[in-house]
Amino acid sequence: MAEFVQQANHASDLTRLVDHVVSHVRDGLAPRDRNPAALKSLRERLTRNLEAILAESLPNDLPRADVGDLKLHGDQGDPIVSLLETLGAAAALLDAVPEARWDGAVLRASGHALADASRLLANRLCALCTLHVVRDLEELGSPPALVYLPNGSLVWINSALRQFNEARRVDRESLIEGVGAFAGPFCRYALLGGKPPARNSVRLDEPAVHLKGEVVTPRGARESSVVITVSEARRAGELSKRELEAARQLCTDGSYQAVADKLGISLDSVRTHLRRAYRKLGVSNRVAMKDRLIREGLLPRR
Repeated sequence: MAEFVQQANHASDLTRLVDHVVSHVRDGLAPRDRNPAALKSLRERLTRNLEAILAESLPNDLPRADVGDLKLHGDQGDPIVSLLETLGAAAALLDAVPEARWDGAVLRASGHALADASRLLANRLCALCTLHVVRDLEELGSPPALVYLPNGSLVWINSALRQFNEARRVDRESLIEGVGAFAGPFCRYALLGGKPPARNSVRLDEPAVHLKGEVVTPRGARESSVVITVSEARRAGELSKRELEAARQLCTDGSYQAVADKLGISLDSVRTHLRRAYRKLGVSNRVAMKDRLIREGLLPRR
């Protein structure tokens, strides 16, 4: 029992942890007594059980991406109970063969120890994967970025992003909320597989930033992290000269007619320019427009 648990705790990833248990069952049986279908089913059930325990063991007390319901493979109920049931079925495979090299006692007694091994693996993977990814993101010239675990936990904000927020007066909580909604599909894909996210980039209106997401698997690693890079949404370049003039004038004089008189254009032209400016700046009223122009250095503070 002690040797079995010790080897489980030395597993470098979930696949090897499952291999350890399945090998114990297979090696306990003579070749003629090994049922490939039963061993395959055991492997699949163990993988589901230990994946659920591992996912629950990753940090959950951190800001999180919007990953929704993370029940793995449709599993329901307590993953520890499911694991114990699976190990009981595995033990029964050994007990059913009188000539087996050993019985199922070790498997029946090792359920909680295997769960602890999975939790230990979760903590180790979290540290190692984050270390590999963050090391690259902290190099000189790296883009502002956030790193998420596949379960949605935000584990790192690099120094470039902190400097970005300070220089542009970006509200940290607002940014994390917006990034969390965007990062959710990437986290689900990293954890559960399936179809990758439909979009790998998006522009937020508040704060005004561009986001780009990717699932990163460090070389030689089996686990992945989700990296979201952040860049400034330069809305100034999106406004035409006339749109910017009309927006500035509206924020200064406060009426469409005043803008028309000042710029020497018709009211219809003013409405067209300002409608486009509102849309491009992602705002819906004059006060919000004025605040946005000031923050982007397009209008002096008064």
